[in-house]
Amino acid sequence: MGFIVADAGVTPGQIFTTDETILETQIGEYALPCFTAGTLITTPTGPQPIETLRPGDLVMTLDGGAQPLRWIGHRRVSRAEMQLNPKLRPIRFAVGSLGEGLPRRELLVSRQHRMFLRRDAARDMLGSDEILVAAHHLTGLPGVEQVMPDTAVTYVHLLFDRHQLVWAEESLSESLFTGAEALKALGQAASEEIAMLFPELLQDKPRPARPFPQRGKQARSLVQPDLAA
Repeated sequence: MGFIVADAGVTPGQIFTTDETILETQIGEYALPCFTAGTLITTPTGPQPIETLRPGDLVMTLDGGAQPLRWIGHRRVSRAEMQLNPKLRPIRFAVGSLGEGLPRRELLVSRQHRMFLRRDAARDMLGSDEILVAAHHLTGLPGVEQVMPDTAVTYVHLLFDRHQLVWAEESLSESLFTGAEALKALGQAASEEIAMLFPELLQDKPRPARPFPQRGKQARSLVQPDLAA
């Protein structure tokens, strides 16, 4: 039921379903939040490379404990595509860049992938001091930057029954959020497969695991004290 990584020779931006049918996906400006292959995800049995996870595997979440994965998607982006479109390039978090030694290892995510932060100032703005902020709004913080990899990048999406917070390199970050914009960025074939396999996930307006700023200016204002430090 999940997607598997395409073998060599497949056009970047395509994905396989388990019946080996190739589905075209739209990369566009890549608004979809996701991790990169090689990221260690915390499971009940310990850290596991994200690309080895399969639907049904249990992953540790902050709010729900061990939760089964419902769907996994992979998308390969070539270096040539990243050269043409900088928005396809990942954001790199150096060890310790999120505080308290986190992440424990270098972490690469897509620019729209949201990271978990605590900010007192967010309580008045968003009603909670626990928020999610897109990675590209954190560039400029010490150890956080957009990078141009030497090789292609495989982005990986994790879908649960609800939006979850998972540990990636021991830092909290989001799973795939099935909001309208995320599904649009996922591409028609993949979003239709999710709708067919898990219609209950799309029946109601999804609730985010934590509030997140809707505008870039709002997000930047919440991290501005760190940028000025």
